[in-house]
Amino acid sequence: MVRNQRRQDSMKKLPKESWFKWECDNPESLSDWGIELISSKTLLDASPELRKSLSTVFRVIMALVPGFIKKKMTQYRLNQFEIV
Repeated sequence: MVRNQRRQDSMKKLPKESWFKWECDNPESLSDWGIELISSKTLLDASPELRKSLSTVFRVIMALVPGFIKKKMTQYRLNQFEIV
């Protein structure tokens, strides 16, 4: 995401100062700083309630081609941390 953010339409609309500065391929490594990883999920792990809120097109894509999008989707994770 950091390397390709200049290609993202949404990022192009934001000032460069707000762009991502770094990436963390191993969020568990932040534990050395006192930041503990509680959970890490992709959109494919979304609850049924959250999936219902997605657009019809996206729900169809997720249902029909999960193997195709799985590799792409696992690159974008939502991580929950606890500062200890």
